[in-house]
Amino acid sequence: MPKSNQPAVSTEFSKRLTKARKSSEFSIADLSRHLGVNPKTIREWEAGRAEPRSNKLNTLAGLLGVSVGWLLAGGEQPEITDTSLKSELVRLRAIIDEAGLILDRIEAQVYQ
Repeated sequence: MPKSNQPAVSTEFSKRLTKARKSSEFSIADLSRHLGVNPKTIREWEAGRAEPRSNKLNTLAGLLGVSVGWLLAGGEQPEITDTSLKSELVRLRAIIDEAGLILDRIEAQVYQ
């Protein structure tokens, strides 16, 4: 099997991603749903076998409440940014919207 010419993904990036995901209490399935990627993709990122494209990296950082810089290069602590707070609001609104749809379906079944 031929070797890939692509550089290896930073294991430090993978570790920081896993740490941030677990700290934010996202499951792999939840995070993949919010990013619009397959759960296998998240597992590949966390295992250091792949890395997200820049558009996914920005969204990922926002969802996890860290900066892109911290994910890529590390530092003392993950930074909480205004963007991450806005992303958290978006995530919470999506959860509320989803709960509303579930309530609507249940209500429709009850009052049929």
